[in-house]
Amino acid sequence: MNKIHLVNPVKFCKSCLSKTVNALLVSPMMKLFILTLLLIAMPPAMAAQKPVHNLPHIGVDQRVELMAIIFRLAGNREYNQGKLQPYVSEIDRHFGPFREHEAIKLATQMREKMGFGFDTVMYLAVNMNNIRDLQERVPFAAPGGLLRERGLSEQQAQQFAEVIRKSA
Repeated sequence: MNKIHLVNPVKFCKSCLSKTVNALLVSPMMKLFILTLLLIAMPPAMAAQKPVHNLPHIGVDQRVELMAIIFRLAGNREYNQGKLQPYVSEIDRHFGPFREHEAIKLATQMREKMGFGFDTVMYLAVNMNNIRDLQERVPFAAPGGLLRERGLSEQQAQQFAEVIRKSA
């Protein structure tokens, strides 16, 4: 009669696993084979990747830059705190001659009469579609809009945008 020899399954699995791992790690041929496979497979896989088109755009928002310069020239203190002196000097040199421009005068009135500044200027900037058209992305008279809250009517906002459009 044959005797059944029972093996401790945990000991058996450890032993098999240990032998397999050692064989893979120790065998130079296996290392060379895996490395060769990776080198052959990687370039085609990398070439097949399509560029991602929905990445955020990182850069200067020209609408924001334009509004900041206009309100700097209009005398808004918050836009005259430039810490980067070479940049500030270039703005003043390039745009300084336009201090008497109609857009600057309107911006000055908006600051003096309505307290127009800080976030309201940026709200106006980002509510315009682009630097070429300066059309409303969101209607200036939209309910709950910051412009209305600050006392700027839809007509005044459109007039301001039109003056800037004409000079651009």
